[in-house]
Amino acid sequence: MKKVFIVLFGGLLFSNINAQNNEWEDPTIYERNKFQGHVDFIAYENDQQARVDDFSESPYFLSLNGTWKFDLVNTPAERPTDFYEVDLDDSKWSDIKVPSNWELEGFG
Repeated sequence: MKKVFIVLFGGLLFSNINAQNNEWEDPTIYERNKFQGHVDFIAYENDQQARVDDFSESPYFLSLNGTWKFDLVNTPAERPTDFYEVDLDDSKWSDIKVPSNWELEGFG
């Protein structure tokens, strides 16, 4: 009986270790697609603009605020893998306001 228990326990332990095939469930992966640490700053055309320190007045500043397309899927396997393509058909996607929280916009 003791041998059967050890074999069953070992098999259960081994199956749990091998069942972890998704990278988002793997605790050893924690830096995929992560930017290096950096200091936020922005360039200005001249000293006067820099002294005023209004990012929106710099020609090198681009606000991402506005309306964005949003597609919430139930599983990672359902995500669009070609989302970065210029000719992606996002006509069935919803609109979301940025900045915002997608849960406050009615998703999730």
